[in-house]
Amino acid sequence: MFCVSREANTNQKIYIDLSVDGKWLVSGGTDGKVQVWNVEQQTYPTVHMQMGLHKDCVNGVSLHPYRPILATASGQHHAQDPLHHTRHAKVYENALGMWWLGQQQEDNDIITAIIKAATHT
Repeated sequence: MFCVSREANTNQKIYIDLSVDGKWLVSGGTDGKVQVWNVEQQTYPTVHMQMGLHKDCVNGVSLHPYRPILATASGQHHAQDPLHHTRHAKVYENALGMWWLGQQQEDNDIITAIIKAATHT
């Protein structure tokens, strides 16, 4: 057994998912990033990949069982301190995302363009 850490300074649930082959563990964090650990390693797992996919808490992650697709959900409740509230609010995000994690191909279709724009590639 092991314990891995992530950025999570909230009292809401932040979900995890494990790939069907048992190799990859994924979870979101309050920093908007999704972290991936290789839990098949013989040593203590370290972060294999970290992806900044959202501007707010990534509270839901789900790996497709047989395609290289990751689904994410973002957003959280932001309580404001009534004594220190200003008109300048932080940018909040409540979104669902579908991310292609496979090989990029040079296709001239709109889906590929959206994926490349979302992943900044």
